[in-house]
Amino acid sequence: MSDFKVTSLEKSIFNFVSIIFHPIFIPTILIYLTFSLFSSYFIFNPNYVLALTTLFFLLTVIIPLVVLILFYYFKFIQSFYLQSKEERILVSLTMNIFYVFATYSIRNIYIHPNIYLAFLTVPIVSTLFSVTIFLYPKVSMHTFGLGSLIGVLLFYRYKYILISNFEIVIFLFMVSGLIMTARLILKAHDYRDVIWGFIIGICESFFSILCVYYIF
Repeated sequence: MSDFKVTSLEKSIFNFVSIIFHPIFIPTILIYLTFSLFSSYFIFNPNYVLALTTLFFLLTVIIPLVVLILFYYFKFIQSFYLQSKEERILVSLTMNIFYVFATYSIRNIYIHPNIYLAFLTVPIVSTLFSVTIFLYPKVSMHTFGLGSLIGVLLFYRYKYILISNFEIVIFLFMVSGLIMTARLILKAHDYRDVIWGFIIGICESFFSILCVYYIF
């Protein structure tokens, strides 16, 4: 990719794509897709979807961003690009703590037990993977996050046939390809970083939820 030339406009577009599909937004996307596509599994007013999505957005995006700014202010991280493995692990652990808290906050809403279990399992296992795979400094968090989201949806499809067709999954695969291209064009990662991040993300979410499902 070193000989590939991009214009400033193209670079701006790829930067925008990287921001829109940043892993920090994955929990909000997951909660919205789950409550919107699979509403028959939940007993509450559909209008609550917006309220729940807003709650998740506040707890997993807004507050973590404030914490990230504080990390930068107090020199726990050197930049918002998280270049070092220590910074990536610290931020990943912090984000997952907020995710668990957000998931705990919806415990009183009726949700199919195994679907709720999926919400709890993904951040915990992702945290463990964060501590291990991010020891390899440049595994893509973008593709890891999208892979995790796809893995959850594949589990829903496999166990509950909640997805009548694969349109949403195919769309997310296309988005993942776009993200991979963006990260490569921006020279943020190489091919191994984006591909391994994506594969590990899918496998860790799908198989971890599957294992917990059969255990409990």
